[in-house]
Order: sequence, then C-alpha cells, then structure tokens
Amino acid sequence: MGFPPRADFYLGLSAGQYRGGGTSPVMYGKAGIYYGLSNPASGAAAVLMEGYGGLREDISDGGIRVMMAVPAFRIAFGADHNFRDNRTDFIMSHFEALAGLIDFLLIAGLCDWVDTREDLERLLPAYSGTKRTVARRVKHAS
Repeated sequence: MGFPPRADFYLGLSAGQYRGGGTSPVMYGKAGIYYGLSNPASGAAAVLMEGYGGLREDISDGGIRVMMAVPAFRIAFGADHNFRDNRTDFIMSHFEALAGLIDFLLIAGLCDWVDTREDLERLLPAYSGTKRTVARRVKHAS
C-alpha cells in the first residue's frame, strides 16, 4: 500500500472562450508534472510545472506554467507564460481528480454481488484451525 508518490505526471484538456475581445473559442491540451514538497499524505505543499498547446482564435498557441499548490485545498497559484503573446500572467487554479469516480465505476464492475448466504459461503475461503477458533470466540462474544 504505502504513501502516494511524491512525483506524478498528468494530462488534461480544456476549452473555453478567449479573454480578449470577441467570442473566439480556445482549446488546449496540457501535460505536466506534480511534485510534492512534503509528505504526500499531508497535502501541505507541491509544485506543478506544465506545458500547454492548442488553438486560440484559430491560430496555434502555447505556453508554460509554474505553480505552487496546496493539495489539501485543491488550489494552486503561480505564473503562466504565453509564447504567442510573450507575456507572463498570474494564474490561480482549482484542480480536481477523476480518479475517485473512475475507481468507483471500476470497483462496481469488478465486484461480485452477493444475494444469498450460499453465494457468500461460496466466495469466502474455507477456514480451519486458528481461524475457526477466532470465529467461534467472536460469535460467542456478540
């Protein structure tokens, strides 16, 4: 089991509208690395570094971002340098992972549903010796 890794890679997609005048659509793909500065289980501090690229106003666009994150609160803040504009902006981000949802769906599909006691008995391994003694004591204690 152990602790979560200190470093992890991620991929993402985003779509929206350009902040400049007009109603031009924006579509980006990104790839980055997440590195925890402290014990990963604490969620105290991490660094995010990512590169992004895509289309803005039907012209290719891209840049890099470096952010400090507080994983416990799922927020990050830092700098976003856009290559096309040759400009660096402040960025604040909220990030969320879909891993929990994916795990929920996978576990529901991989588990055996137990309807009857016979199904349960069939799925449980046979016990003997110490297991039988412990089970008997637990049964009589309740």
